[in-house]
Amino acid sequence: MKYLFLALVFFLPTQLGLHFWPNWAFINGVRIDYFAPTIYLTDLLAAAIVMLNLFQHLRTRSRNKFGMTLWVTVLFALINIYFSISPELSIYKWLKVLEFVWLGLWIKNNFQKSWGEAFVKVLSATIFFQSFLAFGQIITQRSIGGIFYWFGERTFSVATPGIAQAVISGQLFLRPYGTFSHPNVLAAFLLLSIVIIYRLRKNISYKLLVVVYIVASATIILTVSRLPVISLCLFLVWKLGGKKSFFVGLVFVLFFAKDFLLDQSFLIRQSLVSATLEIIKNNLIIGTGLGTNILALQNYSKDLFFNSQPLAFLQPVHNIFLLIFSEIGVFSLVIPAYAGIYLMRSRNKFGMTFLIFIIMFLGLFDHYFVTVQQGQLLLTLVLGIIFWWRNY
Repeated sequence: MKYLFLALVFFLPTQLGLHFWPNWAFINGVRIDYFAPTIYLTDLLAAAIVMLNLFQHLRTRSRNKFGMTLWVTVLFALINIYFSISPELSIYKWLKVLEFVWLGLWIKNNFQKSWGEAFVKVLSATIFFQSFLAFGQIITQRSIGGIFYWFGERTFSVATPGIAQAVISGQLFLRPYGTFSHPNVLAAFLLLSIVIIYRLRKNISYKLLVVVYIVASATIILTVSRLPVISLCLFLVWKLGGKKSFFVGLVFVLFFAKDFLLDQSFLIRQSLVSATLEIIKNNLIIGTGLGTNILALQNYSKDLFFNSQPLAFLQPVHNIFLLIFSEIGVFSLVIPAYAGIYLMRSRNKFGMTFLIFIIMFLGLFDHYFVTVQQGQLLLTLVLGIIFWWRNY
């Protein structure tokens, strides 16, 4: 299963998949990508790992190390689905949760120290591949196409409606996607990857490590993704100056970055946050059903969906903590509490601490860790490695 896992790591960024469009995947006749049941290439790889792991337990009749976790998850999922405002959508989303929970627990219990060198090499190769593609997209101001389509690259150009753009010196530029669904997800992947590689740097030559850092850092900057760029700077400050310098840098960022962060897009997102807080207030115990935040937002803030640009708001609230709380209620508090207590007893804390900081920091302002395939897989991989590190 080692090679299946390494293949999953390399193809984590791909969007290659088969989409289905049932009636409940539409809002007012508009297709919602977040709702569409999709079988991705990475789902097939993850399913192969999960099924082989299940067959191994059945063949050896060994005690499942994480059976209780899965059974508790299934029980709550059934309750949440029953009360969901869209049961069909919640069933699909809970199936995805079970897939990723099992995969994450498999990584925690089966990742081996001897895999470190191969894992770092594959992760580095993925960084180079995505960065190469991103540079090509910046130069041509469009997708590259050809064979890259089969790696999951979407077809787009700087003129594509809704594409991510940046204005530099008064000129409009395409922000690079690689094969990801958004430049922000590409930047998050590169950032988390170099922190993991740093923690496993004994498995990579110093020269290659430096090249990986330079290439990944340059690509992160070129995505013009502000929060990953800030996180990258804080990571460098921590490693060069220690924890005190990191906290000084964090205070500096929070104090001086107000105008940098609170542009029009962030102010618009505040409307989604306000509406989600109302959803939580009225669905505190069980939530509105996993995956239903966009549907619930229609009921609690109709002005968001009936304005001159309603399609801009057909997306979840940009805060993973509020998003999860609104969909599954107070049960969402158990997850960070359990993880925090579990990790506090860990021995090797730097890599874990900064990875958790990145997830929390980025998660405060975006939703891709829990709403898109690549973000969910990235979160699963990182948490699985973190929990493995606890005893490493």
